[in-house]
Amino acid sequence: MRKESAEEIRKKINEKEKEIREIWYTINEEKEKPKLEIIEKLKGIKRTTGQHPGGLLITLPNTDIQKYTPLNYPANNRKAEWLTTHFEYNFLSKIFLKVDILGHDEPTLLQKLFQLTKISPSKISFCDKKIMQLFTNADTLGIPEFGTDFVKRNLLIPLKPNKFSQLVQISGFSHGTNVWTQNQHAIYKNNQLPLDKLIACREDIWNFLVSWGVDNKNAFTATEFIRKGKWEKLPKNIKEEMKSKLNDKEGELYFSILSKIKYIFPKPHAIAYVMTAWRTAFYKVYHPQEFYSVLLTYHTTVYDIWLMTLDSDVITFRLDNLLSTLANYKNSEKELLSIIKVFEELNKEKKRIQRITKGKAVSQSVLEKMNIEKVLESIQEKINNSGDKKLIDSLRKNGKIWKLTAKEKDLLFTLKVVLEMEMKGLGFARGLDFNNSQIRDFKIENKTIYFPFTAIAGIGERLAEKIIAYRQEKGQITNNWKEELNEILNINHLQQLENMERYNLIINVS
Repeated sequence: MRKESAEEIRKKINEKEKEIREIWYTINEEKEKPKLEIIEKLKGIKRTTGQHPGGLLITLPNTDIQKYTPLNYPANNRKAEWLTTHFEYNFLSKIFLKVDILGHDEPTLLQKLFQLTKISPSKISFCDKKIMQLFTNADTLGIPEFGTDFVKRNLLIPLKPNKFSQLVQISGFSHGTNVWTQNQHAIYKNNQLPLDKLIACREDIWNFLVSWGVDNKNAFTATEFIRKGKWEKLPKNIKEEMKSKLNDKEGELYFSILSKIKYIFPKPHAIAYVMTAWRTAFYKVYHPQEFYSVLLTYHTTVYDIWLMTLDSDVITFRLDNLLSTLANYKNSEKELLSIIKVFEELNKEKKRIQRITKGKAVSQSVLEKMNIEKVLESIQEKINNSGDKKLIDSLRKNGKIWKLTAKEKDLLFTLKVVLEMEMKGLGFARGLDFNNSQIRDFKIENKTIYFPFTAIAGIGERLAEKIIAYRQEKGQITNNWKEELNEILNINHLQQLENMERYNLIINVS
């Protein structure tokens, strides 16, 4: 019997391995088939459960909710002490009465303003020409629902509202989809319909249809379809009735308006939002010191104590410091470009304010001192002279295409608030006071804004608590603060505070 060579043995082993591998693949494929079928069925559905913290469902008495829905753990948290339901929206809307209890910051702000001024929001009159004038002039920075650039630029400035009801309309326009933009904006602009005749809220649809002679029930059905953007699915007989009633030129215009609406806001929501905005505006008009204190504390989220001075020398120091640390800190370049972006946008806001306040001596003199153009020109010249090709290219390239990040938008909002305060001649001194500053609240009194400790880069709440505990123990912190706080603050904190002292940002140290 011939002995097999090593090569033949290796060949047989390889063939067996191949055969075993094929069997393994076949078995594994059969094993995985059910999983793949399930995966195919699951494609396209949401991968996690979402929770609405104030979403309530009204069910029949003595009904177990598990009859209608499984109970799930919150997403990615199997150790949670609570479970959540999971509904398919269309099933939900047809079977249950759903109540959404929405969370808003504004009640907290109004409560804080009440505490500072001792004037209850519930006592504020809704017939006040000075408050109305604030909306007419689009002086609404910090006013909920009316302070965004979109609302100011696209609604308040062109519409110049002078009645509370028009503010309700504007709230409806700003929350709707294809209600104002891509719809009634063009109609108003072309003087085809006046503001008071435009459709802004759900209830307007029903009221208009009934006033034109459409049957009450059909008008309600039409409103329900239109508010959900389901014009195409509106029953043909109702459409035909509407068309027969809207048979003149104006009626055809309204027919066109209704056909374009994708979502429209309920009027009670709009009224509630406007009431909150109006009450907040009261404090801005009559108690600006308290208003800006609360606004800075609760509505601004990004601070830079150097930039908030709006002082050319201080801002230049901040930018020069970043420029000098490019080689040592990898984030310096990103931060430098980020601040330049923000100040370019702030400069546009400054020019806009100058146009609006032309002739007002206080505003113009204050704005002229804030030479943002000079600061930008100076830092751009230094970057060009630095020889840093990468930074020069980034500045040149990004300057044409950059968009503000969320953090940059938040910083811009903070700077706009301070700019507006100065523009209005409030003239607050600004800085840190070891004996008056709070942990996170902007305290304003005696024409001075006391920056919170957490507004300083690198100082968090825990460290701020230690400083305040120290001053409570000692009674006060003196002008020997460097020695007194030496064990609490590290070398970076001390260096930053020394620089602040150099630029008069440490105030009232006895």
